[in-house]
Amino acid sequence: MAAPDYLATAPRIDIPADLARHPMIGFAGFGKRPSFALEAANGTRTEVEMDCRVTTTSALAIMHWAIAGVGIARMPRRTVQTEIDRGTLVQVLPTYTPLGFPVFAVYMPERFRPANVRRLIDHATAWFGGEF
Repeated sequence: MAAPDYLATAPRIDIPADLARHPMIGFAGFGKRPSFALEAANGTRTEVEMDCRVTTTSALAIMHWAIAGVGIARMPRRTVQTEIDRGTLVQVLPTYTPLGFPVFAVYMPERFRPANVRRLIDHATAWFGGEF
């Protein structure tokens, strides 16, 4: 995702390799040079390594930095759909499908897991299930 103003003045992005010419906004938990995979309509898969200009542990900060034109952010579409609808963010490489976006639930092993924890995990699985 990126701001339309950023994309208007930045080098064109037609294929995943073009992302190397752009600053990325990263999630600190994935390290300074995380990578992710994209799949083209013909089934070809490409691994993209991100060189992050800035990183944070805040998804909200990532979204705001992208809107401000700091660079390109990799975020689940569902979490930024409102910004896409408003036109403050646009999808980069819309003909490519992102493959996987890790979401983790970490909790203590318990014999009797509270129902609220189970519901949270079920909700997160349904919300993010298979979607970037």
